[in-house]
Amino acid sequence: MEKITGLFIIIISAGIFLYLLPFFSPILGVDLASMNGTGDSASGQIIFLNSGDSQNEVAVWHSSLKPDIFEIQNSLSDTSVLYTATSQGLFISRDGGKNWYNWSDLERKIDGASIYKITFDKNVSGRTFISTFKNNRGYIYETRDNLFSLNQIFDASGEIVYDLELVHGSRPGSQDLLIGLSDGRILSYSPETKEFRPFADFGSSVYDIKSANSHLYVATKSNGVFARTGGSGAFSPLAGGIVSGESFKSIAVEEKTGVPLYAASLNSAFASFNQGLNWSGVKTILGSGEKIDSVVLAPSNELYLISGQKLYRSRDSGKNWQIVFNLADSAAGGSKRKISNIYFSQNGKIIIGTKS
Repeated sequence: MEKITGLFIIIISAGIFLYLLPFFSPILGVDLASMNGTGDSASGQIIFLNSGDSQNEVAVWHSSLKPDIFEIQNSLSDTSVLYTATSQGLFISRDGGKNWYNWSDLERKIDGASIYKITFDKNVSGRTFISTFKNNRGYIYETRDNLFSLNQIFDASGEIVYDLELVHGSRPGSQDLLIGLSDGRILSYSPETKEFRPFADFGSSVYDIKSANSHLYVATKSNGVFARTGGSGAFSPLAGGIVSGESFKSIAVEEKTGVPLYAASLNSAFASFNQGLNWSGVKTILGSGEKIDSVVLAPSNELYLISGQKLYRSRDSGKNWQIVFNLADSAAGGSKRKISNIYFSQNGKIIIGTKS
């Protein structure tokens, strides 16, 4: 009888272990796909580029999923820990981006969701906000334990939360979370009071929100670029040489001073050196038919343009350009994927995310 009882306990324990393994495998650094031998470096989800030369290496992707990469961020408490937001959930690396594993929160709220934005709070230790889209609903979650448990603070049917930006709040010492929605609205959320309030409405999807030196800049799908200066007042469409009515997906700005400031549409890039009052077109060396996917400003103030499989760099504010990376010629040269975004690591490498 004792042998039967012991065997029963072993079977039950094994069942509990197998049930809980998917939850704890990301935390322990073990991915179920990698246990089945599916670690893959050929698909080219993530690529490293040494900023000083053309050498590159492809990160090992320990998952059968091959998602589009929307964003790459590092943990504020440990720069060797990186997170990537993708079209099929959240992935984590604990070795500076060399190996990537699918992440599952305790209740699996974000499993299979499109993750659009991860925003770490630099002023409140451990606080992080994450926006997702799943089952035709947009969600925002708040966490204080490294994305292990998630507290839902927002959801809306059919709305995608494209961007999140933490800014100075209305009360001294406080912060507000700005929420950019696909219906053209920006909402403001106070993490302290848990209150939402309308902030602005641009009538077109809000793709990018940037704050710099008490100014706010917003890129929209079809209504151009807007700015609010001095920390208060209404938003105004930016003119002074910028093309209005185009689809602007990205803004790049020096955070402390607001200079320089760049904005990119599908067909053109623009620069401003007086916080958006006046703009000039940025000459590029894009080939015929090539489109601009985004504009990125490095910590060194070098300017980067992403276009298809190519990454362009300018070291003189867009006057001269060079191709610093071509996905077709990389270690993942057989890939038909395109560059989606780039991240500048602490060790001087550029980490490149890709999309199908």
